[in-house]
Amino acid sequence: MLRRALLLTLALALAGCSTRARLNPFDPANPGTGGRPAGFVAMAGYSAVTLRWQAVTNGDLLGYQVFRRLDGDSAFQELTGLLPARTTTLGDFGTANGVAHHYRLYFVFTRGLGTLPAEDAATPGPMRPWIADYTTGQLVRLTPDSRHIAESVGYPGAAGPSAVEVAPASGRVWACGPAGDVMIYDPADGTTRLIGSGASSPVALALDRQDGSVWVADAGAGEVRHFDANGAPAPPGALAPLATPLSLALDPGDRSLWVVEADGNRVRKYAADGVPLGAATVDAPSRVAVDAVTHEAWVTSLQGARVVRLSRGVVPQDTVEGFGGPIGVAVDGERGRVWVADAAGDQVVALRRDGSVEFRVGGQAQPRELAVDPYSGEAWVTLASAGAVSRLSPAGAEIGRTGGIAGAYAIALDDASLRASTAGPAPLNAPPPPSSRPRRRAG
Repeated sequence: MLRRALLLTLALALAGCSTRARLNPFDPANPGTGGRPAGFVAMAGYSAVTLRWQAVTNGDLLGYQVFRRLDGDSAFQELTGLLPARTTTLGDFGTANGVAHHYRLYFVFTRGLGTLPAEDAATPGPMRPWIADYTTGQLVRLTPDSRHIAESVGYPGAAGPSAVEVAPASGRVWACGPAGDVMIYDPADGTTRLIGSGASSPVALALDRQDGSVWVADAGAGEVRHFDANGAPAPPGALAPLATPLSLALDPGDRSLWVVEADGNRVRKYAADGVPLGAATVDAPSRVAVDAVTHEAWVTSLQGARVVRLSRGVVPQDTVEGFGGPIGVAVDGERGRVWVADAAGDQVVALRRDGSVEFRVGGQAQPRELAVDPYSGEAWVTLASAGAVSRLSPAGAEIGRTGGIAGAYAIALDDASLRASTAGPAPLNAPPPPSSRPRRRAG
């Protein structure tokens, strides 16, 4: 009995030692770290990458060292010397946009370089996608390469956000939700404020890229209102009465506004000063988008499972069928491509201007809204049931997917290159900056 007790005590002691050993962050058997630096991520930005990891304290640890390899290189090269053990962030600036940067982070001990690095990759770029996460009440910013969530901002409304837009000159993010809140978030200083819209159920936004002003569709009040770049009421006042305005689109050329009336079975067009320019009957319209080249509008109908093309004069031209039930629509005017989020069909469909199908992208779980990068031709799509955002190449291949966005709803793209040569956005109470038109980038 005594011998059995001694053996049992020894076994328990050895088990305890094994458990304690595996709590060691440098132990390859540690289930949390695998013996590598924990929490290592490479966050892509505009011509920059930010590396982050979690701190570890140990008497034998001197610090860290980072190695980097670019696509096309055959081996990793030293990026840094020894970094102090307290370091948890490192910026890699002046990196080439569109090029994948691969990183390895090593522990450095008194005995030398560790053998088990943490690894991640990042592809810098100008586009900063902003997502309206309706379920969690957050505005979510993704990295340009769609690998990570870069930032989350709480939305103060009781429901939403359901719509998002970004002003190109200032980088300010506008959002609204059906509980009556219109919010402006300024990434430059992290400030958030609500504007005095007096809205009852704002559900859609349309941003004027020339002056930074924003049109807000209030489905509950049956009107569309206009605000300047700082959130103050702007002419022409309210466009009303409207039967449940559900979607807006602005023509960047003549700044005319297209409005979907969901309960009126109509699509209306207004001049920039609010003068009506025409209306067309469209059964159960859902969303509208404008072709900046032809100035025609494309209208989806979830209930009707179709897409309708309207002329510049607001006259129906074509009806395209073959959808399960489309919602979001975006037009790549330069390439003549119309992207349609077929939510009920779990697919994204690319049309030509004549209504013919260019290609279909399957495996897109309830795609709801989408936005197109006018320079690369890529499309970013919110996937409602997957809680994710899909990034599609101009040919329709999925080249990235970011999860962890429970209620992925609306999406807008912010081009950081437009502000690269400036000191950054002005305070919210400053006058709007001069108009700025995007410059074409090679590729």
